[in-house]
Amino acid sequence: MGRHMIISEPTPLPPGLSVTIPVFHSERTLSRALESVRSCVEQLGAQAGLALEDPPDVEIVVVLDGPNEQCANIASDFSGAFTGSVHVVEIPHSGISRARNTGLRHAKYQNFTVLDADDELTPARLEEGLSEIAIPVVGRHKLVHDPGWVGDTVERDQDLNYSTLVIPTELARKIGGFDENIALANDLEFLARLEVQNVRVKLVDDIFVLRHLGPSHASADRQRIHRERFQVLRDVRDAIRENKEPYQRGQHAH
Repeated sequence: MGRHMIISEPTPLPPGLSVTIPVFHSERTLSRALESVRSCVEQLGAQAGLALEDPPDVEIVVVLDGPNEQCANIASDFSGAFTGSVHVVEIPHSGISRARNTGLRHAKYQNFTVLDADDELTPARLEEGLSEIAIPVVGRHKLVHDPGWVGDTVERDQDLNYSTLVIPTELARKIGGFDENIALANDLEFLARLEVQNVRVKLVDDIFVLRHLGPSHASADRQRIHRERFQVLRDVRDAIRENKEPYQRGQHAH
């Protein structure tokens, strides 16, 4: 049975973007992900003529999926060089969806997005996240093959990438967050719930993420990805056939 997050009634949030970075054994890549956010903030601030003491409203929520002192120290050291706020939240090892939901609970700005710890944010995604969006937005990825990558992937360069989702924080909470029983297709399942509940999603051609493929990347597990994606699609089909409204995979997680 699927599990999602639930929260109390929404409260007005200030304009800005909350970036959640789930972390699990990400010692080699976390610094790169963090630096990509800082670089985008500085680029956008310079373009807008903002002074260093008046940066765009961006926060980073690093969620440690299980104790990780090295990653906690990386985030702490980075916070001294970042003009926005950096929060480190540790949870018992529970999987990426629970980590994402934890970041969603802690988000303080109007818009929300998730950045995988082995990827890099782009200025286009940050700019979208700092605008007053009324509906979710999904962009494309650029694939980067890191040393040690061998083989193929289910993804193609310049594909639309569900994980680049930028969404109003209150809408993400209202929809129930990410299904905590899904590991590799949680973005697809989340978008399926938006679709079934008639929430329009804007698709754009901009590159929203540099997606790094390394030897331990989840995309290497092609069979598991296909299996989870097909299961999500079957669940959506069955829910529509049974006229379940709104579509839910199961009980929400408290």
